[in-house]
Amino acid sequence: MSLPRLVLKSIEKTSEFLLFVTFFIAGALLALGIYHLLDLPGEADRASGEADIAEINPGNDYRKLPEPEEIIMKDTPFETELYINRGSQPGPEVLIVGGVHGDEPSGYHAAREIIYWEVEKGALMILPEANPPAIEAKERFVDGKRDLNRAFRNIDEGDLTGKAAVAINEVLEEYRPDWILDLHSARGFNREDEDKLGQTLIFSGDDAARSRVERLKENINRWIDEPKHRYNILEPAVRGSLVRESYLRYGINGFIVESSRELSLYSKKKYHLRVVRNFLGNMELK
Repeated sequence: MSLPRLVLKSIEKTSEFLLFVTFFIAGALLALGIYHLLDLPGEADRASGEADIAEINPGNDYRKLPEPEEIIMKDTPFETELYINRGSQPGPEVLIVGGVHGDEPSGYHAAREIIYWEVEKGALMILPEANPPAIEAKERFVDGKRDLNRAFRNIDEGDLTGKAAVAINEVLEEYRPDWILDLHSARGFNREDEDKLGQTLIFSGDDAARSRVERLKENINRWIDEPKHRYNILEPAVRGSLVRESYLRYGINGFIVESSRELSLYSKKKYHLRVVRNFLGNMELK
């Protein structure tokens, strides 16, 4: 083979190799772009516990945020929105609360999603970010170094935490929901260690309401394959908490939904949404 033909052959092989590399890199970049667009949970996310990562909410970026029913604690660091989605028929009214503790993002991520849910009966009320300063700081509580979920008993209005508790109570007095579901996360798995609160429904209410929560627990646990992820019921909620004091003061039944901090944010939020969706279905709202 002559030298010119060898040179031409070499150029052809080099061009084919470069073309292959170009297509390979383009394909990899496209796959990477699709991965980030979907924002799927990776290994770091699955091991992150309470890490503040984005969630998969199909269509949320394209849905118009509903108008809030009212603004609570307006013009303060605790300013936050209350949303109410009303059904076309009379029925029970349920309040979903998220973000009482700022270092438990699964609760307020789930509550933000629930804002978009429609109901057929009654009313679905959502307070997705009850403690905005703590959420911003990613801390359990910040203002006055007081825990909002211990501030509902013997309320002290000497700081913004106490004023926020009063404002939330005013919402309860005005709308009088039948139920409160407060979304949290806690350490461990109660089924493995009774001193841990992860994967529990912490109830405060009357006997009829307790029976409903028992049925909810059985329904939820049927689809949970991992035994330690299954829910237990504890009662009552701790004194000073929103759920317990709302029952003692107003007779409003409720429970805290505690997902385990050992799970990823993706999984905790999934459990929150499953519990709420199942409960609303049993109440014939959704």
